Amino acid sequence: MGKINKGILDGFSGTVGNVVGANWKSINYIRTKPNQVKNPRTPKQMAQRRKFIACSIFVRGIMSEIVRPIWDQSATNMSGYNYMMQKNISAFNEKGEISQFSKLIIATGPLVRPDIIIDTDKSNAKIFNLSWRYNANIMNYSGEDILHIVKLIPDKLDNKLLKIDAHAKRQDGHLRLDLSNDMEIQEGCAQHFYFYFSDAENSRFSDSQYVGIAVV
Repeated sequence: MGKINKGILDGFSGTVGNVVGANWKSINYIRTKPNQVKNPRTPKQMAQRRKFIACSIFVRGIMSEIVRPIWDQSATNMSGYNYMMQKNISAFNEKGEISQFSKLIIATGPLVRPDIIIDTDKSNAKIFNLSWRYNANIMNYSGEDILHIVKLIPDKLDNKLLKIDAHAKRQDGHLRLDLSNDMEIQEGCAQHFYFYFSDAENSRFSDSQYVGIAVV
């Protein structure tokens, strides 16, 4: 039975026929009950579930570090978890694996993203010189913005994110990334990095930029 909360024109909770009323973050909404699926285990449906489950495991694993501080503030009429799921599920394939690393979005927000250019250091193939443009006249752009680096370590069961201390600001324009002592490096395989800026208070963020680095 449905229950009218205030008046006939206000929201209601519960079920009336095939209509369900609910409230999320003080927003009243209604939806229809889904029709019963005759065969919920078709190959296409099972593949979609594997994608959804894998993406959900990934997002839930970074709730405190990424989702709550970054995605919650960018989401509109939905949770940060749902927003990150929506933006990232296309990066997973039918086997539940991350197949398109460039589609994975780690951070999102109004600040200008890094757009980093990477060159291998001539002295060491595991050292990379990062550079980005700095223009003090652009809106949502501050020299005090902090550069964040996240490395993705893909795994069939548990994709992991590793934060790397960059100690660099937007106004620096460059950074030397030394991976010589990185124990997770597999030579000959692409390393998956994501770069984004936050303001000095870590309250506003940019979209992340994906860079695949080949270590030889």
